[in-house]
Amino acid sequence: MTLLSTDLTKNIITMFQLDKLDEVELEQAIDRIGKIIFSRVTLKVMEMLPPEKLDTFQEVIESEEKNPGGTVMFLQTNIPQFANLINDEIASFKKESDDLRTATNL
Repeated sequence: MTLLSTDLTKNIITMFQLDKLDEVELEQAIDRIGKIIFSRVTLKVMEMLPPEKLDTFQEVIESEEKNPGGTVMFLQTNIPQFANLINDEIASFKKESDDLRTATNL
């Protein structure tokens, strides 16, 4: 499943300076970052959704393989400013990564 549109993917490539990677490494990096962002967004969404929507959200996630894109559609429908939430999580993850890199002198 992917939450990352082409524009978001390009943004991640630029933010994390991934453009120097070969195609395979780039795909792997985008996949890893996408999974992290999805996990973070999912946690936020679970705090935002009313209790009666949480079961539906779980069902939509579980049926993603049979209904590709269903999770994103559900989130776009039920979470105001969903795109902003994703962008905020990407920016937050980037800052945390940069802070960690600075703290460890990497």
